[in-house]
Amino acid sequence: MFDGRSSKASIGAASFISTAPIDQTLAQSSLLVQLASDPLALRHAVEVCVRIHTKAEDASRELLRERGRHNYITPANYLQLLKLYANILEQQSNRTDAKRKRYAHGVQRIRDAEIVVSKLNEELRVLTP
Repeated sequence: MFDGRSSKASIGAASFISTAPIDQTLAQSSLLVQLASDPLALRHAVEVCVRIHTKAEDASRELLRERGRHNYITPANYLQLLKLYANILEQQSNRTDAKRKRYAHGVQRIRDAEIVVSKLNEELRVLTP
């Protein structure tokens, strides 16, 4: 159980990852590859997972107290959360890339138009008496 204050959170998260059945598409996702290559991002991701786990436990206790209903938090829930986050991140990244390409294309068209206008101005200057 994570209490959110434990310095062993990363160890707990590592053991969670090693004991959970990992979906191959998730294991190969760019999010996990990025996290594995960036220790700071991995640390932040672990902190977020610990925070989420703590809040989910609190909500589960509240649900049990109010309605007498048990709610279980499984490693599969975290993997689904990571997969959802990776999908949303990829969609947003694709949108951003498309906007960036559109912007770059627009800038290039403006530059091309500027060149054409300067040539037309030069021709006009030559033709003007």
